[in-house]
Amino acid sequence: MLCWQSLSPFDGGVSSHSGRRQFLTELADKGINARVIQALARHKHLNTTMRYIDLNENKLRNAIELV
Repeated sequence: MLCWQSLSPFDGGVSSHSGRRQFLTELADKGINARVIQALARHKHLNTTMRYIDLNENKLRNAIELV
């Protein structure tokens, strides 16, 4: 285990994958276009990028309220 993984307050620890997922989700939360996130993540397919971005019911509700 890497030393920074032991510093995590979460039971599952921290991995490069979870950090990447968090970063891409934060970009999406800030309204960054999905194609821009795809380019930053260096994904060939947008579907891959979309799997990294976490959605929850609150985010969906907030999006509807904007309309």
